Amino acid sequence: MGLYGFFVSAPLSHYLVGALQAAFKGKKGIQWKLAQILTSLLTVTPITSTVFLVFMSIFAGARDVKSVIASLKVSLLPVLRSSWVASPIVLAIAQAFIPEHAWVPFFSLFSFLLGTYNNYIVKKKRRLLREGKKDDKLQ
Repeated sequence: MGLYGFFVSAPLSHYLVGALQAAFKGKKGIQWKLAQILTSLLTVTPITSTVFLVFMSIFAGARDVKSVIASLKVSLLPVLRSSWVASPIVLAIAQAFIPEHAWVPFFSLFSFLLGTYNNYIVKKKRRLLREGKKDDKLQ
């Protein structure tokens, strides 16, 4: 996981957040802040979540594309939902209190915490599916 974070997650987050900041550079006002948050939720979040889940499925033993896709089908929506709930709050905090040059480390910390939570949810969902049970809370 450390190698994934260092070589995949951190550079991907750095690039995507940098591109997002560049796209909204110099734009002031609440409408631009909301547009930046919405853009992040519709672009950055799905990309980073999909990459995270692909690597997590490989780490969990998926050895072919079909297994990775099956894992994505089961896990992507719950992971996106948790991100879509937490990310606007974290983005609003960053915009209000964190200097732009410190956003990447701030979001990396948030991503680590959210990734730990999502990993727990994905593993619990997989275990329940293997046991033939259904947990509506994880849907």
